[in-house]
Amino acid sequence: MPSELSTDVATVVGNLVDNALDAVANSAEALVTVEVTADDADVHVTVSDSGPGVTAGVQEQIFDRGFSTKSAAVVGGRGIGLSLVRRICEERGGAVGVHYADGAVFTAVLPVLAAKHPAAPDADRVEVVPGDSTTAVGGDHPQVVTAIEQETR
Repeated sequence: MPSELSTDVATVVGNLVDNALDAVANSAEALVTVEVTADDADVHVTVSDSGPGVTAGVQEQIFDRGFSTKSAAVVGGRGIGLSLVRRICEERGGAVGVHYADGAVFTAVLPVLAAKHPAAPDADRVEVVPGDSTTAVGGDHPQVVTAIEQETR
């Protein structure tokens, strides 16, 4: 496995397992399961836990930077881990999702070959290619978008 992919897989697994352990911390019958499989195209990571799961209303929000369902008393509950997981998966051209099956089940797909142009929606990235009519902007900064639109006219 290429070292960059290995690092990405370790980061994804570590963050998902950390969240799963937090979810089952007060459970008498805590169970966390980790499965990592790979084929020629992708690495698949599945982390499930026997905790309360993720409510349908926040299944997309939990991947937003700064969003957390953890109480303020939980050390490290700052809403960064799942955002990082999503960013890594999307930058490689993959994805991450969550569903409920007797607890939370997170599934991440990381392509073996990273995408040529990262697609992380919360990244602060600007790419301008002289003579090219397309401009890729990642991030949520209207002033940057406006400046780039003016530069590429």
